[in-house]
Amino acid sequence: MNATVSPFRIRFKDLSLAGAVSLFSLSVWVVVAGPPIVPTADALGYIQYAAGISEYGTFGKLQDSSVAPNTMYRIAPLYPAFLSLLMQIDDSFRQGLICLIDNGPDGAASCNLDFKALLIAQTLFMTIFLVSVWAITLVLTRCRLDAWIAMAVALASEIPANYCGLFLTESITLPLFGLLSLFLILSVLRKQERRWPILGGIAMGLLALSKPTFLYLFIFLMVTGVAYLAFTRAQRTARIRTLVFAIVFAVVIAPWYAHTTLNSSTSEIQSTENYAATALIHRLGYNQMSLTEWGVSFIYWIPDFGDNIAKLLFAPASYEKLGWDEDGYYLSAALGRFTGTEEGSISPQSRVSDIVRLEILANPVKHFAVSVALAWRGMFVNKYWGIVGWIAAFIVLWRAARKRDETVMLLFLPACIMIAFHAAISVSIPRYNMLLIPALSFAVAVIVTERLEKRGIAQWLERTYKKYFRFLEPKAP
Repeated sequence: MNATVSPFRIRFKDLSLAGAVSLFSLSVWVVVAGPPIVPTADALGYIQYAAGISEYGTFGKLQDSSVAPNTMYRIAPLYPAFLSLLMQIDDSFRQGLICLIDNGPDGAASCNLDFKALLIAQTLFMTIFLVSVWAITLVLTRCRLDAWIAMAVALASEIPANYCGLFLTESITLPLFGLLSLFLILSVLRKQERRWPILGGIAMGLLALSKPTFLYLFIFLMVTGVAYLAFTRAQRTARIRTLVFAIVFAVVIAPWYAHTTLNSSTSEIQSTENYAATALIHRLGYNQMSLTEWGVSFIYWIPDFGDNIAKLLFAPASYEKLGWDEDGYYLSAALGRFTGTEEGSISPQSRVSDIVRLEILANPVKHFAVSVALAWRGMFVNKYWGIVGWIAAFIVLWRAARKRDETVMLLFLPACIMIAFHAAISVSIPRYNMLLIPALSFAVAVIVTERLEKRGIAQWLERTYKKYFRFLEPKAP
């Protein structure tokens, strides 16, 4: 590839330009998109937790501004704490959210909702995310053109811009995950530098404080890492870096988990257990699908047009329960177990360990097979964008495997772990797997650059870049 820079080094001027372009692009997109939608469901829940912190110093859902909430540790603390900080900084933002809590989404018209503070902060977060995609690609390919294309592809997914105005945890998990991916790769490539495992551990810890599922990502990464080190008989420095990563992660999350362990009542623990059981039961409804339905699901769950193709090719009985309506497995099978209408039923009051034993360990092969189908459904981020991304990813991963390029496989590893995890324990939808954006953007960029080079376009772009951005080139000694 052309347009190379110094191996593994990113100049501050290049980084600044990437940040400026990302920020400008996101800002224009946000302005054109208009005001954010009124928060409901999960988004409103995060606001209620944030208001509980802001108004009463209590980590709990504020449902009435005149009544202090009960302490409840059902969700991770980082995003509510971030919103609470914005409420302390911007009083108009705070007053609008308090009004929304008191009146509900249906009464939002009577509230003066001012989301400027949120838009500014989360646009900066998404700028960090896009720059991390740019930096990851530059580090792996040492090619500016690859990096710029990857950033453009990530922006084209629409997700970074769309989440600038949403009250959802992805607004912080995406930039943190982008940084984690970058730090893990740099930990491998720059073995002599100690800061990357430390920064990686911090990013991993903050992710776990954003969503509890990232705690399992840490566990799987450590198991994979330790197994790899043992298999390859890695040097002592590699084992030390892995240990440093784990220690820093533990230091970051320890205060919160110690606090919740010491202060959670039995009812709060049971409430959290019930919440996890409910989510798992919805997933287990799909384990009732037949072999025919399982096969059809790989067509039905192709985004946008797959369901129409399935309806043309197969009988209704083979796909009717794969959708989201009341007759689908997501609701009908799960609700049957909630109400005890099925023999051997389980309920949200069942212990998660009992559900796992009765429903997963008793039928591990079927659970695995259904999880593969659900992973297929969840892997296509933003429909056609995801389809194109995976076509490129399969090519890039095949080449990486043949060349034993560990850094490229490391880029895909965390996101693929989460795909498998979500498919095993949840209903697995594309929103859960937006962590794929850095890896898929990288893959598309590599393939596109190869096409451009064969046609001489890449060389022309390089000459143009040097002509108009000459100030970014290092000065001759």
